[in-house]
Amino acid sequence: MRNLLDLLLPDDLPPESARLREERRRRMRVEDYLDHLCAPLVGLVPYADRLALRTETEEHLYALIEDREGDGLSASAAVDAAFKEHGEPWRIGQQFADTYCQAQYAKGRAVTRTFLTRRIGTATLTAFACFGTVSVVNILLSQRTALATVVPEPSPWLLPVNLLSPVLAGILTGALVRVRTGRAVATAMAVVLLHSAAVVLLLWPQLSGLTLFLIQAFWWLPAGLLSAGLASAAFRHLRRTLYLRWAIGGTS
Repeated sequence: MRNLLDLLLPDDLPPESARLREERRRRMRVEDYLDHLCAPLVGLVPYADRLALRTETEEHLYALIEDREGDGLSASAAVDAAFKEHGEPWRIGQQFADTYCQAQYAKGRAVTRTFLTRRIGTATLTAFACFGTVSVVNILLSQRTALATVVPEPSPWLLPVNLLSPVLAGILTGALVRVRTGRAVATAMAVVLLHSAAVVLLLWPQLSGLTLFLIQAFWWLPAGLLSAGLASAAFRHLRRTLYLRWAIGGTS
């Protein structure tokens, strides 16, 4: 970033004073920081709220920079110190989006408030719907195969279905859940595992039932977390890309 700024603001700019040139350099660095901070909010947080956060952060950053300059740091070092003290911009933006969406859910403006959404959370319910559905389907398919013959023989397609199910459920969860995807998947999988354990112990005490439970315990959780996280990041990137294309097209 500094190399780019050096090209845009070379040292031989006449006849600007060195102070004015440093102010312009500092302004560009602060604007770049604010752009990165607001990027995770696009498509989630309304413009008025994004602008309020940007303005408040900008004022806070300049106050930090002035304090560091008052401590004797150079202009460039003061900006570095202020950015380090304030924190990584993308992470701050993601945390703000998380908090904002949770507040919207709590107020009942983003989703219809029910007992379950108030007590459990919409993200967890969505993840449970995805993973619970594929879990029930896998249990029914496995039981049907086990009861189809006198001597149960595993079907060759059951294992691929068991391995692909958490990936598909994770992708669907990542597409539907915008914040706290990992926690939603982990909570939903805890309920799924409890249900599977109860089914195996009470209704299905066979090797095939135990195998399915072990697959869910040691494969579904990491695969679901990874696929949901990747899908969530991919859909966030897609929403930002589509927004930027729309914005550029609208201003051209």
